[in-house]
Amino acid sequence: MKPAVARCLGVLALIPALATGGVACAGTQSPPSSRPSPYPSPIGSTAPTPTPTPTSTSTLSLGSWQMLPAIPAAVPALQGAWTGSELILHTPSYVTGVGSIDLAYTPSTRTWRRLPSNNYPVILTEAGSQVVWDGSELLTFGVQNAALNPSTGKWRPLAASPLGAPSIVAWTGSAVLMWGGGCCDDATNVGASYDPLRNRWTPMPASPLSGRHAGGAWTGTELIVVGGWAHGTTFFRDAAAYNPATSRWRMLPPLPAPRLNASVTWTGTDLLVVGGQASFDSIPYADGWAYRPADNRWHPLPAMPIRRTEHVAVWTGRYLMVWGGQTRATGTAPYSAPPHGFIYDAATRSWLDLPKAPIKARLEALAFWAGDQMLIWGGHAIAYPYLDFFDGATYSP
Repeated sequence: MKPAVARCLGVLALIPALATGGVACAGTQSPPSSRPSPYPSPIGSTAPTPTPTPTSTSTLSLGSWQMLPAIPAAVPALQGAWTGSELILHTPSYVTGVGSIDLAYTPSTRTWRRLPSNNYPVILTEAGSQVVWDGSELLTFGVQNAALNPSTGKWRPLAASPLGAPSIVAWTGSAVLMWGGGCCDDATNVGASYDPLRNRWTPMPASPLSGRHAGGAWTGTELIVVGGWAHGTTFFRDAAAYNPATSRWRMLPPLPAPRLNASVTWTGTDLLVVGGQASFDSIPYADGWAYRPADNRWHPLPAMPIRRTEHVAVWTGRYLMVWGGQTRATGTAPYSAPPHGFIYDAATRSWLDLPKAPIKARLEALAFWAGDQMLIWGGHAIAYPYLDFFDGATYSP
């Protein structure tokens, strides 16, 4: 099974006001809480591994799904960003080799609009695109290196990223951080930071982690990297954090077992690692773990009733919403689509069933928390033929 290019553990992580072609994997920035931990049985690097059991669920009675209006241009937008008021989709013009197709959706008016195209060349590469919203511009790297100001409609050229296909892309509030990954079966532990004001890239110091495709998220002070895989045969459970203010890495306690293709989401106090797999052929996990920087420990999360991997997740400020992805009952069984998603209530440590979505389950979808609703767009089918989807929906809890 080829790993998906999503903000999952072992693939890509999405940060608020940022997207890199997949799930939204982080919440809003806030300092670590000093309240007592709600988690049982915290673990460090040497503690035994407790086995969380599935919790009983009920369907969330309040809330509803709504289909998004038809898109004005049917293009497989694998990259997108939430600006705080709009979803922007970016697709390089691979057919012509020049320019791009850029669209913006405004939830408040439920309308799409066409944005001006650029006139920059399309670089054909397996590395793909990385897309970041920096508060005023859509920054695109890889296939195109250019920035769009959606307010003025103007584009400008950017310095090309020194990384071929980074695994993690994060916006810190003043810089873009990219780390790990690699094109064409490579697995690197190299990182770099980009200053949009100076249009300059700076190498990050050497990481204590070995080269890999990993998951991670920006916490407001650190970039946390956790688990992942290399070359399709090596799977990791270790973790580390990078602080750009000090240009230093620190090792974190490892996960109790290797994990990849999980969702990795920052809540403001905890890093939630949910679902995923131990290897590409293993049965997906149903459980998860929460890392709290305040006590430097991993805490077990209750398990979802349905195992899943390569799903999307968003943090609402209180709830973790999990949707899509795929599941399987055994290591040899075919993958299937989970029938619905779940909401995790951090206050009660319980899972609730989401109502069934009006769109098909999928991989590599874009997912964002839009202030009062979860916004899902695009992605592709989980089984052959791997058709792209050109639709989306919102869920309002």
